[in-house]
Amino acid sequence: MSALTNIFSVVDDRMNPIVVKELRQAVAGKFVASVLMLFLAVQLATLGLFLMLDDSAGAAGNFEAGRTVFMVLSAILLGTCLLFVPAYAAIRLAAERSGTQVDLLYVTTIRPRSIIWGKFASAMMVTVLIYSACLPFLSLTYLLRGIDLPTIFTLLGIDFLIVSASNMFAIFLACIPANRVLKSMLALVGLGTLITVFSMTIGMTSSLIFYSGGIGASDFWQGMAVFTVLTIALTGLMYVISVAMVSPPSSNRALIVRVYLTAAWLVIGGYMFIWSRIITDHAPVIAWVILTVCIGCVAILASVSERDAWGARLRGMIPRNFLLRRLAFVFYSGAAGGVAWIVILVAATGTLAWWWGTTFSSYSNHHDLNECLDLCIPMALYFFAYAMTAMMLRRRLMRRLITPNNTYALTLILMAIGTILPLTIGWIVSGKTFYRMPSEYYLTMPFVMFVNDHVRQTAWWFGSVWAGGILVMSLPWFFARARQFQPLPSTPAPVEPSEPANPEPDSPDA
Repeated sequence: MSALTNIFSVVDDRMNPIVVKELRQAVAGKFVASVLMLFLAVQLATLGLFLMLDDSAGAAGNFEAGRTVFMVLSAILLGTCLLFVPAYAAIRLAAERSGTQVDLLYVTTIRPRSIIWGKFASAMMVTVLIYSACLPFLSLTYLLRGIDLPTIFTLLGIDFLIVSASNMFAIFLACIPANRVLKSMLALVGLGTLITVFSMTIGMTSSLIFYSGGIGASDFWQGMAVFTVLTIALTGLMYVISVAMVSPPSSNRALIVRVYLTAAWLVIGGYMFIWSRIITDHAPVIAWVILTVCIGCVAILASVSERDAWGARLRGMIPRNFLLRRLAFVFYSGAAGGVAWIVILVAATGTLAWWWGTTFSSYSNHHDLNECLDLCIPMALYFFAYAMTAMMLRRRLMRRLITPNNTYALTLILMAIGTILPLTIGWIVSGKTFYRMPSEYYLTMPFVMFVNDHVRQTAWWFGSVWAGGILVMSLPWFFARARQFQPLPSTPAPVEPSEPANPEPDSPDA
C-alpha cells in the first residue's frame, strides 16, 4: 500500500500544473459542459431521426445507410472539435498573453515548454472527452451496414490527428505577440484555415467511403504514413515555435527551433530517400525539396530579424570548447548564425537531391526532379538576396528607424517594390501586357521562375550573382559576429585577504 501511495505521490508531483489548472477551470466552467451536452443532443437527434424517417435503413440490400449516417455524425464531431476546442484553448492563452497579464508568463517558475505543453494537453483531453461521447453513436453505424469497424476507427484516427494539429495551430496563433487589430486578423486567418481543413477532411473521408477502395486500397497506407509523419512534424514545429515565442526575449529562443528543424530535416529526408528507393520514383524527394526550401524561405525572414549581439544570459550558455562553440554559433539565437544555418540546410538539400537524381536517373519523375531544383533553388537565392539586402540597409542607413526585429518587414517591402515597380515601368515604357514584356522587367520578382518560363535561365544567373555579391559584402559583418560569439569570461575565485602579521609583544623579561 505504501508503494502505491509513493507512486501516486510521484505522479502528482510530476503533473503539469497548467493541465491541472485548465481542467479544473473547464470542469468548473459552463462552456465545456454546455458544448458537450449540446453535442450529445445533436448526435442523438441525428441518429434517432434517421432511424425513424428512413424506411430503407433496415432493408436487407441497403448498404448506404451506415455510410451516410457515419458521414453526418463524423462531420458533426469534426466540426465541434475543429471550431470549439481550438477556439477555447486559443482565447484563454491569448488573454494570458495580453498586456495586463503577460508579465505572469515571465515571473512564473514554470518553464515555457511546460506552459505550451499544458495548454495543448488540456485541449487534447477535452477532445478525448468529446470523442468518448461520440464513439458509441459512430459504432452503431456498423450495424446499419455499408461500413466496417476498421474503417470507422481508421477514419476517427485520421480526424483525431487533424484535430491535434488544429489545436496546436490555434495555440501557435495565440502565442504571436500582437495588438488587438492584428489579433483580430489572426483570428480571422485561423478561422478560415480551420474551415478549409474541415472541408478538405470531409472531402477526403467521403472519397474514402464512397468512391475509392477505402483503407484496403494498395496505396492508402503509403500515403497515410507520409501524411502522419508530416502532420506530426508540423505539429511539433508549431509547438517549438510557440515555446520560443513565450520564452523571455533574453533567452536562447532559436535553439529549440533550429535543433528541431534539423532533426526533422534528417528524419523526413531519410524517410523520403528510402521510400523513393523502394518505389523507384523521385516524387518523395521532390516533396522533401519543396518542403525544405519553403521552410528555408520563411526562416530566412525570421533569422535576419534576430539579435546582433548576445546578452549575459545567453553568453553564459556558450560552450568554451572551440569546436562546440562553432557548432553552437549556428544553432544559438543570432542573425549571423541563423543565416549560416539556413544556407547550410538549403545547400545540403539541393546537393543531395542533385546527387540522388544523377545516381538514380532511371527512376520515374527524373525530369520533374530537375525542374523542381530549377524552380526552388533560384527562389531560395532570391529570398536570401532580399533578406540580406534588407539587413544591410538597416545596419548602414536605417539603424535608428528600424529595429532588428522588424527586418522581416523591410524585406517584404523590398520584395513588393521589386515586383511592382519594374512591372509598372515596363508597362509604361513598352506598352505591353504582363506576359509580353521584355525579360529584364521580370528579374527582380522573387517568384519569377513560376511566372515566366522564358526568363528562368536568366533568373538563375541574376539570383546567383545578386546572392553571391551580397554574401561577399556581408562577410565582414559575419566574421565579426563569429568572433564576438564568446562565453562570459571566467572570474577567478576571490582571494581572501591575508591577516596582517602582528609582531609579538615585547617580553617583559627583555
